Amino acid sequence: MSRVALFVAWACGLVLVPVSAWAQDAVPPAARVAAGARHVLTEPDHLLAILALALLAGQVGRRALLWTPVCLAAGLVVGALSGSALPLLAQVETVNLTSVAILGALVALHAPLPIALPGVLGLVFGWSHGYANVLDLGGTTPPLAFVLGLVAGGLGVVVAVSLSTSALRAGWQQIAVRTVGSWICAIGAMVLALQLSGE
Repeated sequence: MSRVALFVAWACGLVLVPVSAWAQDAVPPAARVAAGARHVLTEPDHLLAILALALLAGQVGRRALLWTPVCLAAGLVVGALSGSALPLLAQVETVNLTSVAILGALVALHAPLPIALPGVLGLVFGWSHGYANVLDLGGTTPPLAFVLGLVAGGLGVVVAVSLSTSALRAGWQQIAVRTVGSWICAIGAMVLALQLSGE
């Protein structure tokens, strides 16, 4: 079997195997890192919140570009590793959907904001999104390699998107960013409303 075929089979396995399977002791650390990154990049509530946070940091400016990734990483690590110290908090899914709506709305409004706000939001919502992985694993703390993958995936999105957003200068480009923020806000608000209504 060629190397390309082996790589494709391995990549399909990452996508198709449920997150809980990566918590088993027999899974190699590299696969756990990849599973953590896959999880944050394929779960819509995680991906949309991190994307909106990155857009917001790009809108706010240089200092936000530095502190937002650091705060997000800290929040994700503390949230994911706090599973054994806290009781199961089922409401964290509601908090995560709320974060999608709030972050999307802030991007859409593009109002002047304190430089520290994206970092603070990254820390708070990073914790809730990191803790959501504890729920996905049935209340157990995820392996450290999985957490590292989670952080790497989140940081990759935040750094790439925030730097790209900060470089956009034309009026139509800034309007396009605000439009994406409004779509993210609408998605978060609609899914949150469905969840709260019991649908």
